[in-house]
Amino acid sequence: MNNNRYDGMWFQDYQHGKGTMYYYNGDIYEGDWVNDKREGQGTYTWKNGSKYVGSWKNDKKDGKGTLTWNDGSKYDGEWKNDVRDGKGTFEYANGDKYVGDWKDDMQHGKGIYFFHTGDRYEGSYVQGERTGEGIYYHASGNKYVGSFKDGKQEGHGTFTWASGAVYEGNWKDNQRDGYGTYKWNVGDSYEGEWKDNKFNGQGTLIQTDGTKYKGGFVNGMEEGKPVYSSSNRAKYCPACAKQERRKQDAKRKREQYWNLRK
Repeated sequence: MNNNRYDGMWFQDYQHGKGTMYYYNGDIYEGDWVNDKREGQGTYTWKNGSKYVGSWKNDKKDGKGTLTWNDGSKYDGEWKNDVRDGKGTFEYANGDKYVGDWKDDMQHGKGIYFFHTGDRYEGSYVQGERTGEGIYYHASGNKYVGSFKDGKQEGHGTFTWASGAVYEGNWKDNQRDGYGTYKWNVGDSYEGEWKDNKFNGQGTLIQTDGTKYKGGFVNGMEEGKPVYSSSNRAKYCPACAKQERRKQDAKRKREQYWNLRK
């Protein structure tokens, strides 16, 4: 028995009933035994200070129990075959917290993750990663509702900034990529193709004064031969409108077009 020491009840040469095992490596188990195995309710304390209090079956954590690690992190919930499996809450040492489903010792199913920064995620998990449909609330007031893959915004989703700006469309690797519509809080809008979080490809930019630009974009800027139109057709000419619009919008382009949240 590797110099382990058992103090407790016996039945027909088996450790059976209440008892305490002092393991040769410094660990201690105190609780129920059935036929030489930990089974029932018991407390296992590791030499390093970690401790499990809860149910056991066939020498393994199984059922409801709480494991507190020596770094301060803690899991309280269901176990199966020595791993977290079922409903449970994990409190991280850094202040983060996850409440939800587990499978094979990983977050899997539906859950809520509270970040110590104030952010919060509610939605689907697959093998420990945000994957599927979910909602990510930023402490800043921003919010994303849509698809995730491997912890990142990917697929179709809607991002709403605290300022009131909104993007709805496709995402890839946490960036706007594909087809989507962005609406500024001032009323302007862009609908078209995106790449690397910027206007890239064909799209339409509509301003609140009715001026519309339709054409190509490269890295957020107009490119190629565009088609302009305006609600003020009496005073409108393509050259004049283009010059005036660029003059009025230069500052906003620098501040907004190039500073879209990634």
